[in-house]
Amino acid sequence: MHSETEAEAAVALNAIGTNALPWLTKWLLYEPSKLKLKMIELSERLPTRMRNVVLGNHSSYSRGELAIHGLMLLGRQARPAIPVLIRSLVVHGVGNDGWPITEVLASIGEESLPPLVAIMTNSANSPQLRAAAVFWIESMHITNSFVTSNLVACLHGAETEVARQAAYVLAGAQLEPEAVLPFLTNVVHHTNSNIRLTVIDSISQYGIAAHSALPTLLELLKDSDLRVRRAATDAVIKIDRSILPQ
Repeated sequence: MHSETEAEAAVALNAIGTNALPWLTKWLLYEPSKLKLKMIELSERLPTRMRNVVLGNHSSYSRGELAIHGLMLLGRQARPAIPVLIRSLVVHGVGNDGWPITEVLASIGEESLPPLVAIMTNSANSPQLRAAAVFWIESMHITNSFVTSNLVACLHGAETEVARQAAYVLAGAQLEPEAVLPFLTNVVHHTNSNIRLTVIDSISQYGIAAHSALPTLLELLKDSDLRVRRAATDAVIKIDRSILPQ
């Protein structure tokens, strides 16, 4: 939106308040028919004016964008929309970081976190959905003791992928090194070299606090993958370069 349009929308939403929520959530969940999708696909080849004639001024895509923008303008007033936003994440957000829904949830605040934590910790959910919930929590950039304790609990769960993602999030925020570092040193010898790289990077996030991981990192200086050897070297330098062999 242009700045003038944004200002007008903000004034309108402030006047309407939470009465706008039913419309915003309806637009957010709107899914066009197959015919509408075909028209959108065909209209991409048309000039802008003709495209507006075919689709109208508000296509299905702009409805979703308007809903997101409106909910973000409402901020904490959009709390009643949390269940709808979570539903949208579950339906459409698996496989990505959940943006821009997670941005809306972040604008609402910490009250958005418990439903995501519930998805992350529910063993009845698929590992993919639970791991996705970890990503969504991370992308909100809101961390509190409730979230932290549940991420730590995931480290001891049966789902390795969920546990790894939880460890990455905690390491990125330099939280709970006593719980995270032992977990990371146990999984750093994974057969997938890309995972080894990510684990090493997570260990290095703790800096000198990761001193207990140095023996493991020194072992990785002999890894078969050059990228892993370099990453391990960089991590050791970050933690304590004085122990590097000459």
